[in-house]
Amino acid sequence: LRLYSDQSQVSGGEVETSAALPFLPRPALLDGSLPGDRGFDPFNFASDANSLQWQRKAELKHARLAMLAAAGWPIAELMHKNIADAFD
Repeated sequence: LRLYSDQSQVSGGEVETSAALPFLPRPALLDGSLPGDRGFDPFNFASDANSLQWQRKAELKHARLAMLAAAGWPIAELMHKNIADAFD
């Protein structure tokens, strides 16, 4: 669905838009070189190169903790049935 038949009427044609949010301009540092980069940064968290690297490391850390929690929860339920049954 397009409101305009020609996109140059909207953005002038020279602004590259984000693939994730096509109504916003693509952030300068998110050029597609990182894995999974679709140009999604609506709050401009990656405003400079240091912020982008910090956000990237934080995302990896949180993903690894989430994977450990996803594996640890069922194991804890199986190993300690009496504790798990106390919450039912």
